[in-house]
Amino acid sequence: MQGIRGKKVLLIEPAGNLPFYILPLGLGFLKSNAPDHHDVRIYDCSLKGVFSDSPDLLREIAEYGPDVVGVSASMQTYSEAVRIVSKVKSVSRDIATVMGGAHPSIFGEKVMENEDLDFIFRGEAELMFGAFLDRLGTEEGFDGIKGLGYRRNGRVVLNDINLEADIDMIRYPDYRHIGLDEYIRNGYSYGGFYGKSAPIWITRGCPYGCSFCSASLINGKKIRRHSIPYIMNWIDHLYREHGIRQFALVDDNFTFQMDYAKEFCRTVIDLRERGHFSEKIYFATPNGVRIDSLDDELIALMKKAGWKGLSIAPESGSKKTLKRMRKTLDPDKVPGVVKRIKKQGLDVRAFFIIGYPGETRDDVRQTIRLIRKSKIDAIILGKFLPIPGTPIFNELVRDGEISADYMPQSIFKFVMPLSKSKEEHIYSPAGLEDLNTFAIFLRESVLLALRNPNSIAFYFKYYGFFNLLKKLLQAMKIIK
Repeated sequence: MQGIRGKKVLLIEPAGNLPFYILPLGLGFLKSNAPDHHDVRIYDCSLKGVFSDSPDLLREIAEYGPDVVGVSASMQTYSEAVRIVSKVKSVSRDIATVMGGAHPSIFGEKVMENEDLDFIFRGEAELMFGAFLDRLGTEEGFDGIKGLGYRRNGRVVLNDINLEADIDMIRYPDYRHIGLDEYIRNGYSYGGFYGKSAPIWITRGCPYGCSFCSASLINGKKIRRHSIPYIMNWIDHLYREHGIRQFALVDDNFTFQMDYAKEFCRTVIDLRERGHFSEKIYFATPNGVRIDSLDDELIALMKKAGWKGLSIAPESGSKKTLKRMRKTLDPDKVPGVVKRIKKQGLDVRAFFIIGYPGETRDDVRQTIRLIRKSKIDAIILGKFLPIPGTPIFNELVRDGEISADYMPQSIFKFVMPLSKSKEEHIYSPAGLEDLNTFAIFLRESVLLALRNPNSIAFYFKYYGFFNLLKKLLQAMKIIK
């Protein structure tokens, strides 16, 4: 565009994620939605195994000579993201530094206390990031660029968060530049081991008020969704350009509007029956679906469309704990829902949390009883993790249970606590300090396999035998 100087932009994904579960989809969105007159490059430290103190990272910054460096920051990568920003400024103070992602979305003011950081983006930045690049270095200023945080006359300014109503305006992510093929070669298979897999994001927002979850803080409470034709074009692109055969919907609420989910399934079924896809395709919802947003018709349609299983999230077998979680779910209904899902020929994976604030050993026993009563095929049982910014996090800070700057070094210590740093305080409610979550998970998984031999087959189908070993070794390496 005439009059606008194109910028050289380096987008960095910090080390700290497990690359077989998480790829930098957000950076792919920024790349594909940036105006063509900007040169945008992505450098993925998680995939490359490069940390902030690596000469490789400094060399990349120095050789590329960016005008802008954008760093993604989730809870588990924030500390590393801060160190990267510092390294960028050590190369040149003239490089504009920007941080986006979940953590700056929730803690804008706190994150901007870092003087090496020039800007932040809160919420969804796909459509605003290009406008920011166009204005950077001009006299126009940053008013009206939603989601942007910056300093004006020494004071932090946080513009309103952007939650685009018509999300069809957002181009789907650039999978080539986020290294999808390399991720797959390195074992990426989020959603199951049913062919080459890629994530897609169909609906945004969460209307629920679970006290432990930060989803609505980042993407708002209102459910927004792509049109069905948009999604089919997205799927077709991945199928034909990248050879993808499994599509992992990373939504939190795909089935919230059941008529929409049914329309999606019927469209896929129609395309398959008309021979649009020459090979089988599969779908997965690994983030889970709510059991109160399923009926028998939808379950049957999902099976016919290509789902092999469903993930659900009862979270707890204790009604007291569920009330404290503000999760509107009756645990007594879980076994019946599992039975209905399995009747349609789908496997069931279930998420549970133990060690929630206020829990007792009896509450934990109720969760274990629910696991044993429900004829599920796999469990994911994790220790409660206080996510910064959530209502329960703020409550724990208020009560002096954790500090306001509480930040675990690795989220995977809560999922798989194989080692435990003496320096790091991992929250546990009073009376449950010695609770070994991983030992309980192993025990219940073995008992589950004895009750339901299909459980063993499920794990291999979902992860792949060699992938299981590889993922265990990678997780242990990150946890240390």
